[in-house]
Amino acid sequence: MVIRDSSVINGYGLGFKKLNQLIREKIESGQEYFQLEGINGQRYIGSGLGKDIEMEINGLAGNDLAAFADGVMIRVNDSVQDCVGNTMNAGKIIIDGHAGDLPGYSQRGGSIYINGDAGYRAGIHMKGFKDKQPLLIIGGKAGDFTGEYMAGGRIIVLGVGLEKAGSNLIGDQLAPGMHGGQIFIRGKLSSDDLGPEIKLAELNQGDLEFLEREIENFKDYFNYKSLKLDLNSFSKIIPNSNRPYGNMYV
Repeated sequence: MVIRDSSVINGYGLGFKKLNQLIREKIESGQEYFQLEGINGQRYIGSGLGKDIEMEINGLAGNDLAAFADGVMIRVNDSVQDCVGNTMNAGKIIIDGHAGDLPGYSQRGGSIYINGDAGYRAGIHMKGFKDKQPLLIIGGKAGDFTGEYMAGGRIIVLGVGLEKAGSNLIGDQLAPGMHGGQIFIRGKLSSDDLGPEIKLAELNQGDLEFLEREIENFKDYFNYKSLKLDLNSFSKIIPNSNRPYGNMYV
């Protein structure tokens, strides 16, 4: 990403309100490219911003990075805290480090690429509609309850550099309440790894093409030039029903 010198904002010592105020003032003046330095946990960076806005963040981004964003492009040269991409509608977030809990919470569109691990409940409540399908790629491992209540979109867990794959790449309780979307995990899962709301499905040609394309993107973003993953080794998880708890309601 090429950043103009005049777009640099030093966030050291700034509270989240002041930092986001500075960003919005610069956007109103016509600025579209930002480099944020000295970031240390400030919340809501990039929230609600649309297309044509690009950011590079140096430091730890706080909760709700790019919440409700609608096209913003963000690269974080570090880790992020909880709820990155909360209800994001469009755009792209690339995270060099790890993500806290709830990455992709209610994500409705766009793509999130995480080089490292993700915390609990990655992709909870992700949604998809027709050709608008959000994407969450986790390069390392994902925590408990990945894909909980997932209603659409796709999650990929790669486990890069980890010898043991399959259930070793996810925590407990995979995708409870899942009723839409797809999850791809490197390595073979067994029925013992699945709850009653989900099942395994065979990879089809479209899945293999999708995995190949997105893993190539992941390699480009994080400079994994020699990374080779066997696409046929992935497990595909889909819901058993589009209304798993229907018998609990009138």
